Amino acid sequence: MRQYFILLFSIVLLSTNFSVFSQEYREEFKNFDELVNIENTNLLYGKEYVEQHATINNKHKFFQTSGFLNGDVVYSGETYYDLDLKYNIFEDLLVVRVKKENGDVTYQLFKNRINRFRIGGRNFISISPKKNNKIQGFFEIISESASLKLLKNHRKKLKKILTSDFTYFEFEPEPAQYAVAISEKYFQLESQSEWINVFPEHKEKIESFFSSNRALKESDPDSFMLRLFSEISESYKSNNS
Repeated sequence: MRQYFILLFSIVLLSTNFSVFSQEYREEFKNFDELVNIENTNLLYGKEYVEQHATINNKHKFFQTSGFLNGDVVYSGETYYDLDLKYNIFEDLLVVRVKKENGDVTYQLFKNRINRFRIGGRNFISISPKKNNKIQGFFEIISESASLKLLKNHRKKLKKILTSDFTYFEFEPEPAQYAVAISEKYFQLESQSEWINVFPEHKEKIESFFSSNRALKESDPDSFMLRLFSEISESYKSNNS
């Protein structure tokens, strides 16, 4: 249904000035979903999301905040803009709130239909188990060059709190999983040996970096990974240009 209307909509738009179309592309397709009615699109191909954990102390399971954030998603090959999204890190689920005539409904999108999404200004891709046995789930793109992407899989662990009247839960961050994407192939990057396995031509540089930055790796793993990735990606670009 949405694809049929997109075709008609695009023909009308392309009959106008192309530069105007390019500048207003995003806004037009935001309006498109409002005109066609989002209830008639594939976005509702999911199941209703029901929260299973009552949390305290603002230690929630979601990315950035327990509230909804603005974002986009590529779902079943179609892009939907300016949505209300939540990323449930603990269960690795993407949740969307859809406004309907009889009230808002919250859906859990099927993971195997999600290609990528943006939430809170951050970009994520979905890696399916078919592409890689070790690496799967939603990964944030935390840095990229022309040929490489540094990826981060956020993680949280659950703590159960029992009181005389209720059971509550707290969610704390766990060490993230890091990976690199090279031409749509994904490699885990946790240890020094894994970095060397992926980039054997940079063995000495990797060994030196790990040796000189042990404290940084423990205190701020994101910065550690970003700095090493920056050094490797510059050399990788030069060697593969």
